[in-house]
Amino acid sequence: MLVFTDVFAILGMSSSISGESLSMSSIEREVDSIFLKIKEIAEEHGIPDYPIRTSVSTDASAYT
Repeated sequence: MLVFTDVFAILGMSSSISGESLSMSSIEREVDSIFLKIKEIAEEHGIPDYPIRTSVSTDASAYT
């Protein structure tokens, strides 16, 4: 979640400054590339446990 939030903030600010639109696909691509790099570095150094990207969804309809 923190990686996504950081990427969203950085790309959001960049798009705001440049006047270009912010697309979710560019955020998704950047987050994917970050997790790929984490995996590459971990495997390079023989680190078996490293953060991986997961999807989390919740259903709050029962609470409304």
